[in-house]
Amino acid sequence: MFKNNHQRIRHYPTKPQWRSYQSALKSRAARRRAISRIPTYIFIFCIMLLGLLGIFKLCDFYFDYQSAQQNRNTEIRAAQISRDELRHIIDPDIFFNLTDRNITLRIGARRVVAETSIMPQLQQALIETMDRRHSQYIGIVAMDPDNGRILAMAGYNRSHPGRNTCVIPDFPAASLFKIVTAAAAIESCGFSPKTRVCFNGEKHTLYKSQLSDRINRYTNWTTLTRAFAESINPVFGKIGEKKLKKDLIEHYASLFGFGSRLNADFPVKPSLFSITENPYNWAEIASGFNKSTRISPLHAAVIASIIAADGIYANPSAIDRIIDQNLVIYKRPAPITKRIISPDTARSLSKLMHATVTSGTAKKFFRRVHSNPILSSLEICGKTGSINNNAEEIRFEWFSGFAISRKNGKKFAAGVVVAHKKYIGTRAETYFKKIATIYFSEQTG
Repeated sequence: MFKNNHQRIRHYPTKPQWRSYQSALKSRAARRRAISRIPTYIFIFCIMLLGLLGIFKLCDFYFDYQSAQQNRNTEIRAAQISRDELRHIIDPDIFFNLTDRNITLRIGARRVVAETSIMPQLQQALIETMDRRHSQYIGIVAMDPDNGRILAMAGYNRSHPGRNTCVIPDFPAASLFKIVTAAAAIESCGFSPKTRVCFNGEKHTLYKSQLSDRINRYTNWTTLTRAFAESINPVFGKIGEKKLKKDLIEHYASLFGFGSRLNADFPVKPSLFSITENPYNWAEIASGFNKSTRISPLHAAVIASIIAADGIYANPSAIDRIIDQNLVIYKRPAPITKRIISPDTARSLSKLMHATVTSGTAKKFFRRVHSNPILSSLEICGKTGSINNNAEEIRFEWFSGFAISRKNGKKFAAGVVVAHKKYIGTRAETYFKKIATIYFSEQTG
């Protein structure tokens, strides 16, 4: 009996089944939620990964940009043009009769814009004024004496129309060389504008007999100022032969740029100068009574500018800036200056040149300036020069001078040469007056 009762006993689990079922349901639901969130997790991971890649890309871009900037700065520094390099790039023919201040240049494979110092209105006025009918050559250069900037470079070349006559040293200097002789006499021999000098014979001849020291009843006495203003050859011939002699003539010719290249920012051939051991040759050179001393209109302007700037030479320049894609690769440096003569000598020469205009060889061309409101406000100084080339039936005529405003001190210097043909056309002094009128009209406008 007891055995049977024992067999009837049932064993129940310790945990009810419904709880296990609920727990299983919760686990399955959690797994389903976790599985459903996998795309979101993947999306977030991708976004984070892309963000990290973006950060790396930005870093690479920044470092590449910095490297590119450094390379660009290196290229810019490498592209900078020096003044000496510019002289090998520029062709001076591009300035000849230029009517636009800006020009396009090719430097290697690049095309750049050069800003010149040319005054378009002044240049255009000179071009319109030129007397081409009666001239074989015309060369006109105007510059600022204080800084050497070229303001005008105009002219005419019948033989070679595209060639810039303003930089060609093919024209006999004639009596312009008297400026050099006078400077040497004043500075090295104690002359002054009032120094008394004498001569025999005609004013514009130079015979050997006129170089003697004889004084008789036919001897003419004058001052250095009058001798310069009237361009008296025997006086300057005697100064050259008796006072200066070869060494001083050669020295002062070199100081004023003869026989050497002008330090311009474009190529310029040197003016021609030579001197022998013959004393008569010294007289010829000192008076300008020869055809072997040759200069360019640019050089004539430089000589005048030295006097206008109280004896200081400023190297000529025609380029202010060069721009390559908004980057300035060249900027005109401060002018290279050099003292040629003392301020006192320059002031004495100014008196001689002023007398040339008011009572000397240029008097008839400036006698009516008092009626001109612009010209009458200027102090005008200059030197004439003329010589015939009989072989070609050409008469070379010069005017080298400067003008200073009495109102504000503004100034310009100019060298003008005209090679007249059979008939005398527009004179060199006329072109000078045109420059003065236009230049000072703009200064006061």
